[in-house]
Amino acid sequence: LIGVVEYVGYNKSRVRLITDAGLIPSVRALRGGNQDKTLLNTIESLKDQIYSRDNLFSKSDDKQNLLNVLFELKDKLSGTDEGKYLAKGEIFGSAQPLWRSRGSKLKGVGFNYDYADEEGNPRDLRSGKLINDKSIGAKAEPLLQKGDLLETTGMDGIFPKGLQVAIVSKVNDLDDGDFAYDIEAKPTCSNLNELEVVLVLPPIGFDQNYQ
Repeated sequence: LIGVVEYVGYNKSRVRLITDAGLIPSVRALRGGNQDKTLLNTIESLKDQIYSRDNLFSKSDDKQNLLNVLFELKDKLSGTDEGKYLAKGEIFGSAQPLWRSRGSKLKGVGFNYDYADEEGNPRDLRSGKLINDKSIGAKAEPLLQKGDLLETTGMDGIFPKGLQVAIVSKVNDLDDGDFAYDIEAKPTCSNLNELEVVLVLPPIGFDQNYQ
């Protein structure tokens, strides 16, 4: 996800990027599953490029050692499960509308898992354990951690569910009385200022028969 089209003219359009403070998609943290698949695709692309770039290495062993590391990571990430959907919240940028900003840091607020939904049962904010699970040795699962993938939930009525938005880069500590986490994140699209090709999706509820 890079933004939303807010104006269409005869020969140009205007896009509000996700780094804009006025664009606030509803997102959810995902650990494993698509998170691992995204990294796996990046590793595969990097591996293919390294094969054809002998000029980057002063020694042939350096190239092979790097490829071996990538192969190990690929094996570790292959065959992962569907992943776990955890805390939900909202993210927004800090740039002003209509300006391209070099700062791509996103901020997130209101992240918790207080209510059951189609992805699972609610979890305790601090321990991550399932609420009402009184079994001895119940497994704790942090609701948020650095590296989690943030995907759209579809709950904001604008963006469809399942679009990759950002990667969690920092989870702020909870203070006494807090009921949700605040976070920082980086867009999954790291080159927002240099995009050349994008895919445009219709908004939720769009029906061309009524246009």
